Amino acid sequence: MNIFFLISSFFRKLKIKDFIKPAIGGFIAGSIGMLFPAAIGNGYGWLQLILDGKWNDYAQIFLSAVAVMLGVSFTIGSGGSGGVFGPSVMIGGLLGASYSLFLNAQYSLNLHVPSFTIVGMVALFAGAAKAPLSTLILIAEMTGGYELLVPAMIAVFVSYFLSGEKSIFPSQVNTRLDSPAHMDEFGFYILEKLCVRDYMTPNPITVSPNQTLKEVEEILSKHLIGGLPVVAKGKLVGIVTKSDIQKVPSELREKKRVYDVMSTNLITVTEEESLAEVLRIFSSKGIGRLPVVKHKGSSELIGIITRADIGKAIREWKK
Repeated sequence: MNIFFLISSFFRKLKIKDFIKPAIGGFIAGSIGMLFPAAIGNGYGWLQLILDGKWNDYAQIFLSAVAVMLGVSFTIGSGGSGGVFGPSVMIGGLLGASYSLFLNAQYSLNLHVPSFTIVGMVALFAGAAKAPLSTLILIAEMTGGYELLVPAMIAVFVSYFLSGEKSIFPSQVNTRLDSPAHMDEFGFYILEKLCVRDYMTPNPITVSPNQTLKEVEEILSKHLIGGLPVVAKGKLVGIVTKSDIQKVPSELREKKRVYDVMSTNLITVTEEESLAEVLRIFSSKGIGRLPVVKHKGSSELIGIITRADIGKAIREWKK
């Protein structure tokens, strides 16, 4: 997915006419297809060759998987038309097949290549689409049985956690609460009348920029929270989250300081603002907490409001 987002970002920043970008992407994808024919088309025929035992070159299969990644990324990332379901399934299948064929060739094993191919197909799509449960149902449909369900469960959940929080579908929201289409289901019009001051946590726990990441990690674990405001000399200077800390290797967390990883590009709200406005910010920015300041432009922290507080307000309204 990182390749896909990197190439998409490159084309977005490219300062040329928009209609030229897909032409560049198509030329590169076509060039890749000339070297690796499996990178062109939906790819199901190539997977069928593997399942039938007619394509057994693990090196060529692995390189074809890389070619598909690049071809799809250049096509869609440049603004061209295409989907990601088929390529995700194909890449997973090719990687699963090449892995099993490699083990068979190098260690004289007798692994069942079609099983590895099918498990690879669903595992990669589960991680890319962040849809682990539906892909487990898919494996039963594809095989007509449950023999591969346990290995698929292991592969799917490993893929899901290793792939991080990003989905290959950029418009996919985390929950229905994040979806503008479903806001009315959560009493959005009621949230317009509720103020931040009534639901925020006043005088929240804060940390200083000079504290170690290890100390902050312990505070987060103790209080079961995901992030903390950073305050220096009475002024809000940043916010540090659990994900910021997790990006630093554990052995360095006693040496690294909060100022090394904290976010200083702050978004704040005031206590007079409505919960509806807070929810809009949460949904558009993909964040889960906001510092509350005394007034616009102020750096005086008076509280913090989270998604959980919005949920609390909705539950109270429903009662």
